Amino acid sequence: MAIIRNNFVRVGALFFVLRGILNLIISLGGVVNFYKTGPAGMFSMYGETLKKSQITPALEFASHISLNYSLILFGYGVLAVWMAFHIWKGARIALWINTVMLAIADFALILSLVIPGYVPLEQGLIGPGVTLLGVAFTFFGFRKLDEDNALDKVTAGWVPQDRRTRARD
Repeated sequence: MAIIRNNFVRVGALFFVLRGILNLIISLGGVVNFYKTGPAGMFSMYGETLKKSQITPALEFASHISLNYSLILFGYGVLAVWMAFHIWKGARIALWINTVMLAIADFALILSLVIPGYVPLEQGLIGPGVTLLGVAFTFFGFRKLDEDNALDKVTAGWVPQDRRTRARD
């Protein structure tokens, strides 16, 4: 697979790398908080300050769910960077994998944390905004590549196979 020379595709891939890095930073923050301060540390990510004596079994369970979320978010970050590498190389399927995967993550974030107000709207829309820019630039870049390739074929005298066989008959 050849490396793509289209700047729109490259910029889109870089937006996906940025999104992956954002996911990695946020997830590592959650994991570090959990292992430094225990279950109470997970709540500090969302602006809550709890003492160890305030942690009930239900809150401890919730902190483990949040740790699980952080670890899954780490996986999304790794996949976003990996797919960006493949986008850079011209794999269109990587665009669709990243689009679907990150749309699911964005939907979960917005539904579970932004709408209830646990994460401010302006902070909660940073990741989806970066994803949207990555999708837009990459999609436009691949469309431009299709147009350029079609133009190259026309100017080189390329004729579809079915027309060549009809001309001989």
